[in-house]
Amino acid sequence: MIWIAVDAMGGDDAPGPVIDGALAAARHFDLGVVLVGPTARLCDEVAARGGIEPERLRLVDADGAVEMGESPSHVLRAKRNASIRVAADVVARGEAAALFSAGHTGATVLAAHSAFGMVDGVERPALAATVPTREHPAILLDVGASVEIGRAHV
Repeated sequence: MIWIAVDAMGGDDAPGPVIDGALAAARHFDLGVVLVGPTARLCDEVAARGGIEPERLRLVDADGAVEMGESPSHVLRAKRNASIRVAADVVARGEAAALFSAGHTGATVLAAHSAFGMVDGVERPALAATVPTREHPAILLDVGASVEIGRAHV
């Protein structure tokens, strides 16, 4: 089973919709989810949704959340126990194979880079999105905005 670290406190109206999605993914795929956030609240939220098989769920405590207007570098320096930082550390320790956040993109990228760095030969991070196709979903990389204007290489 593959484990995914989930920043349960990231995104609009978190943690409810994030937990809904994480539990649905664990129920329908061969996945385990590590929900990161205030564990007492996460327990209540999971229980309110009917729970899940215990072997597919882990909770990791984090008491901070990143607000959308915050500076990503501020988050890395000042909010050491923010859910996105803790979730990235879960991946860095090898307790999960992937990281998911519906929250602050800049803070997510910086937390991931700080926790586990870059793949050799990769110069900058990319964002991924699944795109439906007629046969099966495809993954589209680098769907994020860039501050640099590049030229096409022909």
